[in-house]
Amino acid sequence: MTQRNDGLPKGVYWMGGKIHDPKGLMTKAPALPDIVTFDVADGSFEFYTKEQFEEYVDNLRNDLVNEGLVESDEGLDVDDVLSMALGDEVFWDWMPGPA
Repeated sequence: MTQRNDGLPKGVYWMGGKIHDPKGLMTKAPALPDIVTFDVADGSFEFYTKEQFEEYVDNLRNDLVNEGLVESDEGLDVDDVLSMALGDEVFWDWMPGPA
């Protein structure tokens, strides 16, 4: 099975916000991304499973704590952590799931 740059095998495609797999090529596929981040500064996208994104945000939060920018017990939400660590030009959202 040939992989493309978007991580989907040949014959599988996005259309209308949904993944289409007419030949059933992804029946044993790895986890699909749950979350996408977009960096306005360089136009890049990053894709994460829910678990990967939670780990990414936790690592950013730990970096902020280690740098003395926040207290470890502060109740920062995801948007606060991303804004403090990466600036206001990074946005995230949930990916649409397959139907």
